[in-house]
Amino acid sequence: LCNNVDRSLASTYRPTHNGTGSTIYLLDTGINESHDEFTNSSITNLYTAFGTDYSDSTGHGTAMASLINGDNIGVSPKASLFNIKFSNSVSSSVSIGTIIEAMNAALVHHKANTPNKVKTLCMPWTTAKNSLVDAKLQELETHNMMVICSAGNNAADVDNYSPAGLDQVMTVGSYNDS
Repeated sequence: LCNNVDRSLASTYRPTHNGTGSTIYLLDTGINESHDEFTNSSITNLYTAFGTDYSDSTGHGTAMASLINGDNIGVSPKASLFNIKFSNSVSSSVSIGTIIEAMNAALVHHKANTPNKVKTLCMPWTTAKNSLVDAKLQELETHNMMVICSAGNNAADVDNYSPAGLDQVMTVGSYNDS
């Protein structure tokens, strides 16, 4: 990811807002908090499906966290980012139960911490369309949680995937690097 970033953008990217006061939950492969991009970031380990292992096993979670909360390329560098590790591999099979547990961890934390304030749940991955995952996403929305997810990077119809195919979520994708 970082190898493809146009370094000239680093000196011109000056967002009006920096995420101060925002809470974001990242459900992914963990975060390497010692990465240079997180020197001034607020990252809290909230949940892991792997005992006490919150570290990033693939680099995917760290890359996504840098886009959210990174000092140089993050869109919300002053937001509070919560690490929810539910997978040890970008392409591994993860049970629906594990996904639901990870989403529940975010919901429980949200409800205990100013539940009337909207918080963001970032899910940069897809799974085959699943009614249990979609039902949990609908529940999250009723509790002031905005879900942002990946379209899947496979040029397929997002309606065949969860969470991307649910109308209540914000699905993000791209066609190519141009």
